[in-house]
Amino acid sequence: MQKRRRGRPPLTPEQKLARQKAKIASLAEKKKKPRLTKKADQREETVTISKSTQFLLTPSGKCPVPLFGNDKEAITVWARQFYNTTTKGALHTRQSVEYWLRDFFSVHSEEHKIAVQNLKEACQEIGIKDYQPHLNKIYEKVTKEIEDNKQKCNTDV
Repeated sequence: MQKRRRGRPPLTPEQKLARQKAKIASLAEKKKKPRLTKKADQREETVTISKSTQFLLTPSGKCPVPLFGNDKEAITVWARQFYNTTTKGALHTRQSVEYWLRDFFSVHSEEHKIAVQNLKEACQEIGIKDYQPHLNKIYEKVTKEIEDNKQKCNTDV
């Protein structure tokens, strides 16, 4: 008994020559036609963002650094610890550090007002960004758009 061969039967020399001619013809056709691929189309549509920085305005959770007073020196040391211990891609702003003052002082107390004033000075020395000017610009832009939309609605009626 003969062993049965697995797979396709071997090609004859004529069949091999016919396949080679067909392959050459198909390659020649491909060279003639301009080819658009999906990948090229997708590359144009995708937008990549690299090295973006988040500015924290309202942090979550309890304050990770203890505060030992509301004088300028204590506030400066406390704020510097936040500046040195930020997560990758995120920076604390003066507003986020000020938010955590609520854990240590009552919001309407005189101590809190003194601590906020000392924090503003400390943030300028350390280099913690004050995001308030940027927030004011956004607020002005939004209120202007609202007023413009109101005027358009009133003129349309």
